[in-house]
Amino acid sequence: MITVVPDTTVLVSAAISRQGNPFRLLLAWQEGELSPVVCPHLLDELTDVLHRDRLGRFISRQEASEFVDYLRRTADLRSDPRLVIGLVPEDPDDDYLVALAREAGVDYLVSGDDHLVRLPSPRPPVVTPAQLVDRLDELRKAGALGQ
Repeated sequence: MITVVPDTTVLVSAAISRQGNPFRLLLAWQEGELSPVVCPHLLDELTDVLHRDRLGRFISRQEASEFVDYLRRTADLRSDPRLVIGLVPEDPDDDYLVALAREAGVDYLVSGDDHLVRLPSPRPPVVTPAQLVDRLDELRKAGALGQ
């Protein structure tokens, strides 16, 4: 099983569309191939974004709340990480994601945001949803993805 910290944008995409790689990652999680790690700060940020008026045509407030509750119940919920300043120089608001990924010892941080994907020598590695879907496909073909 692969452990990941998903960026909020990946979770928003998975919540509002049943197409694309973020949704494929949600399915892989439901199949036991991925174990997402989240924290209260991430869930609060996700709630805030999903409740924005501009997303109302894609997801109702009730559906958004149910999605966040599902994450809270089924993901690996950790405490908010000890904040380390400067991990994401282009967007300090995402420092907590890298800190969470490091504290939890996950395999990957999953994001489509350039400021995270372009980090030099990130620890753990930052991959896009498409890259992680490809990695899961490779592992399935090799029979190396245990359930």
